[in-house]
Amino acid sequence: IVQEGGLPPLVDLMLSQNERLQENAVVAIRNLSVNEQNEIDIVAEGALAPIINLLRVPNEDLQEHAAGALANLSTNPLNKIRIVNDGALGPLIALLRSPDELVVEQAVMCVRNLSASPENRSRIVAEGSLQRLTSLLRSPVDKIQEAAAGAIRNLSGENEDTVAGEGGIALLIALLRSPSESTQDQAASALWSLSTNERNQAKIVSEGGIAPLKDCLRSPSKKVQEQCVGIIRNLSMNEANEIPMMEEGILPPLIELLRSLNERIQEHACVALRNLSIHPRCKLQMVQDGVMEPLVGLMRSPLEVIQEHTIVCIRNLSMALDNVVTIMENDALPPLIGMLRHHDPKIQEHAAVAIRNLSVYDECEAKVVAEGALPPLIYLLRHEIKSVQEQAVGALRNLSVIPENKTRIAKEGGIPPLILLLKSSVDKIQELAAYTLHNLSAGSVLNQHNIVRDGGLVPLISLLSSRNEATVEQSIGALRNITLVDENKLKLVYEGGLLPVLTLLRFDREAIQEHATGTVWNLSTHPENELKIVQEGGLPPLIRLLRSRNVLISRQACGALRNLSVNDEARVDIVDEAGLPAVIYLLKSTDAGTLEHASVLLRNLSVPTDNKDKIAKEGGLTACVELLSSKHDLVLPHVAGVLRNLTVIDAYQIKIVQDGALSPLINLMSNPDDDVAEQAVTTVRNLSANPSLDVKLVMDGVVPPLVNLLRSPNPAIQEQAIVAVRNLSINPKNKVRIVKEGGLVPVVGLLRSVNLKVQESAVVTLRNLSSDPSNEVAIVRESALVPLFALLRSPHEMIYEHASIVLRHLSINAQNKADMVREGGLPYFIALLRSTNEQAQEHAAVL
Repeated sequence: IVQEGGLPPLVDLMLSQNERLQENAVVAIRNLSVNEQNEIDIVAEGALAPIINLLRVPNEDLQEHAAGALANLSTNPLNKIRIVNDGALGPLIALLRSPDELVVEQAVMCVRNLSASPENRSRIVAEGSLQRLTSLLRSPVDKIQEAAAGAIRNLSGENEDTVAGEGGIALLIALLRSPSESTQDQAASALWSLSTNERNQAKIVSEGGIAPLKDCLRSPSKKVQEQCVGIIRNLSMNEANEIPMMEEGILPPLIELLRSLNERIQEHACVALRNLSIHPRCKLQMVQDGVMEPLVGLMRSPLEVIQEHTIVCIRNLSMALDNVVTIMENDALPPLIGMLRHHDPKIQEHAAVAIRNLSVYDECEAKVVAEGALPPLIYLLRHEIKSVQEQAVGALRNLSVIPENKTRIAKEGGIPPLILLLKSSVDKIQELAAYTLHNLSAGSVLNQHNIVRDGGLVPLISLLSSRNEATVEQSIGALRNITLVDENKLKLVYEGGLLPVLTLLRFDREAIQEHATGTVWNLSTHPENELKIVQEGGLPPLIRLLRSRNVLISRQACGALRNLSVNDEARVDIVDEAGLPAVIYLLKSTDAGTLEHASVLLRNLSVPTDNKDKIAKEGGLTACVELLSSKHDLVLPHVAGVLRNLTVIDAYQIKIVQDGALSPLINLMSNPDDDVAEQAVTTVRNLSANPSLDVKLVMDGVVPPLVNLLRSPNPAIQEQAIVAVRNLSINPKNKVRIVKEGGLVPVVGLLRSVNLKVQESAVVTLRNLSSDPSNEVAIVRESALVPLFALLRSPHEMIYEHASIVLRHLSINAQNKADMVREGGLPYFIALLRSTNEQAQEHAAVL
């Protein structure tokens, strides 16, 4: 018809005054306009103006056909703008209010088509179309609803608030339940467009949109599914919507869509779940609803965008402890580890975060390593993107906690790149690298060596000055572990690390103080460092930390001072720096380790003469007396040692007896620990030198344990015991008591000792005892004569002189005279007459 020239006369007839001719002509034009080629020709023939005029004719049939013709013509992109420019908008929008549904249907379809052109949208809105279009959503006619929804969808881009204000959201939500898939499609499409606005997202939820959207996720129409899951994706971006969506049961159908064959639907569902997985409750519910299996499958999707959203979702889910087992049971680890080798840095980063989260839990650490995560994680430490480095080192920090992983990380070459990261420009990376080295160096001597060998010492020392306190904490923690190795103690000082470490003793953060005191304690165990620590000003902060409320800090500070106090100069300096009160205060500590360090420290401090009075005045003597009955065995030799050192001064000999030290000292002489027994008996030896105490010592029962110690296989104990007995034997009141307590046999035995001091003390003791006539027979009866005779030939004057005195005393007794001759004493006496020692000659002559 067009080819035969039918268009011009038809256009002319639309201008006729005869409505019947007009109707037939416009119907013909409407029918012809269905053909795509004719759409252009009809407009070219000038048909638009007469068609638009017919929209205004008060004839509903003409209006319907004219609107229908324009609806057909408006499907062509070139015609959309021209129809508007030729003035069709006004009459078309007016027809939206027609009582005739057929007229309205054609008019709204035309408006929908025209609104598809961005150039027309503002003009359509300016004509006041939105209110009417919104009202048409209530039409009982599906096609009108569908076209109105389509028009609103097109117009909503810059007019979201207007559409919402006109009540369009609630009406569009209602259309989601339409039996017409095409109406659902248009309504969902309009809502999808509107849901990019945060206010509209909230309105969709408040207007009850989640339930119909959830139902539409199971629509047989993939288009409806896609648009509804797109709306859900937008809604999930608003944190306030997360719980309402979960409670409406949106998770199961979303999870089902992860298995869709439509990749766009998969992507939207994955993004929605990614967003929802941020909320703690949603994390748990998603895993309970079975999200892990399809997510693990999607990590192998050919589309990187889906891979990325999937890995982020798993990353979020992995933050919940209750999800970890399920994630591991669904074999998520192998693909996660595979993602570490992905060419996209974002995917690498998210995979590293997920593995980092999983590796927080002890039961997962070994499995993560067993599945091969270490090589790619270590490789990522050298990645050019800092955020990837950060997540990789964060994962290694977690994995480096368990012992078996420490060795594996080192074997896989993890230490050198970790040391490089200590120099990173990113504070957090420095912190995590130091943290990982801290973990690796804990309990592993090999790693302590390797970190220093690979150049870790200097950068760790440098980080002690970091502005990030967490970095400082981990760096000093690593150095604390490293300096457990002897050679590293010297290397740290050589590299200039001593002063920065000592500076940290003044830090307010307890964790840093703890590691710093531990490091100084380690360093102080090497003799070459003792004086350096003092010279660098280490004493004042260590002394201050003795009073720390943190038991470990005070214990380590005390341990360091204990080691330093081996040095003579340091012993004086510690006291001069007012350290005594704090040390003595720690003698009341309930911590066994602190108590031991404090007692050893005080024992060392009590060596210099100038310190003894100060210790006593500060209450150290009394405190040590109280500790003689301590249940902590390791303390006993040291507090007894303090008393041993102090009791070389007469005034303190009486003081400790007054303070009740005698009874526990007597008990300690029988202690199975030789060190304890030696300190106790030495203290008793000091006390026994005081004439005002010797009788009390004997009366309080000191002789039996002393007698036992005369038989000790320990030469030092034997020596102290015989000196104590010798001192006690001076007092006439004690001479008989010592013999009655069984002292003779072991004393006589010690006459044969190879220790000259012991031998001399034994013979002096016998000299003292023999001066009491009641002991003369008993001494001979205990076979003392032969060893005494032998001592007369000793090359040491003091010994043979005292031996001759003993024999002189014994020879007063008539029975003893005969025994001496019978035992062969005469040759020894006669020989002694030739002695160059006049006193010995005299005793021999008397004999």
